[in-house]
Amino acid sequence: MSRVLVAGACGRMGERIRHWVNAHPELEVAGALEAPGHPQLGEEIAPGVTLTADPAAALAAADVVIDFMIPDATLSVLRAAAEAGIPYVTGTTGCSDAQLKEIETLAQSIPVVHAANFSVSVNVLGWLAREAARRLGEDFDAEIFEIHHAAKRDAPSGTALFLA
Repeated sequence: MSRVLVAGACGRMGERIRHWVNAHPELEVAGALEAPGHPQLGEEIAPGVTLTADPAAALAAADVVIDFMIPDATLSVLRAAAEAGIPYVTGTTGCSDAQLKEIETLAQSIPVVHAANFSVSVNVLGWLAREAARRLGEDFDAEIFEIHHAAKRDAPSGTALFLA
């Protein structure tokens, strides 16, 4: 059984990840992490799992981290995971060049998967967009138009930046 720490556990993706982990017979939610001041801190959000803002405490029972937080929070948790030797999966978008470089540096000490979008179809679309740009050349112009829910934190989205 693999024990998963969900970082950003109460966000849109965090809630979905907790659901998917709970539905998988070989996975269990071992920790749940949110930002300091989150209104649910201290609450049990999975059997035996209390929501915390302390990365070290949350990592204590984890085999892997799955993270969808804001960039500064991701880096804080990723640093702690690297120190603890715990593999890390993140879908955090909106990172600066310096933040991306730090993620790359930390990925030299632990396994890290960092993707703007985990959808197979979006990744195929990214390949198609790169191939179309290569074949069509500079004489063609393309535009990305996106619509999101009102709470979307990064614009353009990581997916749009990936496709551009």
